[in-house]
Amino acid sequence: SQFRCSFRFEVAACHSCLGVPVHEALLPTTEQSPQDSFGCSLILVVGGLGRRFVKFSSARNLVSTTTKMPKQLDVRVTTVDAELEFSIDSKALGKILFDMVTKTIGLREAWFFGLYYKDSKGIDAWLRFDKKVVDQDLPKETPLNLQFRVKFYPEDVSEELVQEITQHLFFLQVKQQILDMEIYCPPEASVLLASYAVQAKFGDYDESVYKPGFLVSERLLPQRVRLMNELDYVILGQT
Repeated sequence: SQFRCSFRFEVAACHSCLGVPVHEALLPTTEQSPQDSFGCSLILVVGGLGRRFVKFSSARNLVSTTTKMPKQLDVRVTTVDAELEFSIDSKALGKILFDMVTKTIGLREAWFFGLYYKDSKGIDAWLRFDKKVVDQDLPKETPLNLQFRVKFYPEDVSEELVQEITQHLFFLQVKQQILDMEIYCPPEASVLLASYAVQAKFGDYDESVYKPGFLVSERLLPQRVRLMNELDYVILGQT
């Protein structure tokens, strides 16, 4: 069926991990008449660096008043730096939801990723693409909550991760897993990776800009490594 869609865009810059204030802006309304290939409307919250996100909702008006709207299912998908909210057809397959996520964030190298959740028994699971979303053992909640995560790791990162958004998502997830100690990283390597993260975020050091203590609020090292450093300081102070 052909629908006449009215899109209303709302732009909001969410506070980042450094506490940037929230600002809001409203863009003009536009109208178009696309063919609905997925049979679902959507509400999006698109993430970027520093958890900035863009949100828009799509309201559909049917051309024929006799056609019934399909039953909708609200889903929230969380990436490493954003939240995306969709309203999909209750009969939609997992592949349709996954494709909507990858198209929203502009990801082409989608084969490395999946939609992760904990089932009703608390067991780790991945959304199957060949089954309806509602037929899978997700907790009964509204909206349904899933995480967009790396599922497969490449053998050669420099050769296989081509797209910048892919590299960005890998970096943020691996960093988080190291900090949460889900991935073991030797202390020396942890410090080196932390220095790379600081360089990527703040650029070259400038003593006129960056004062002592400006990294206090940054989470850069696993707790295990921090405790080791604190112990070293104690030992050195006693000798």
